[in-house]
Amino acid sequence: MFPFINPFNTTPNTSPVCKPAIPIAAPLPKPPAYRATMKINFEGGKSLSYIVIPQPPNDNGFVSSIDRTVTQFQMPYKRSNTLGFLAHNYIAGRDFSSVSIGDRLEYIGLKNDNRNATVKQIIDCSKLDQKGTKFSCPSISKKPLTEAQLYNYIYKPSNRFVLQTCIGKDKDMEWGRKFIIGE
Repeated sequence: MFPFINPFNTTPNTSPVCKPAIPIAAPLPKPPAYRATMKINFEGGKSLSYIVIPQPPNDNGFVSSIDRTVTQFQMPYKRSNTLGFLAHNYIAGRDFSSVSIGDRLEYIGLKNDNRNATVKQIIDCSKLDQKGTKFSCPSISKKPLTEAQLYNYIYKPSNRFVLQTCIGKDKDMEWGRKFIIGE
């Protein structure tokens, strides 16, 4: 038990308004009742789970910097009901390099909008300019693709499940893009 010190006089516990002190811890924050999650289920039984962070309204460039989270890319969801999840390659996106064709992707949503998909395609693209406006994606096109063409190829088809992260090379952490597509 912690000793009580009465700040109003020098004799402990003699003031009629003071009661023995009880150590009080700061209240713990309440966890959210439920959070959306995204899981990668690898062949062989291993799985990884991530908390889904939605993008703020009108900020399609936002990507969470918190480990074990992925950011839900709002634009393709609104346009074609495609689930897109973004992650930095040095945080949660580092796990994406372990994904293989045939692995299972799972989304457990907030509004009973759960979805499952099997990885069908993995596409690696390299930037052809520093601004990232042109990409080389040999597995899908022999010609360079603009950012808009790449977006349309990846996200325009309805009801896809896409994981996206950057590919680092040498000291450039945004040298390219990795897209993991589940259907």
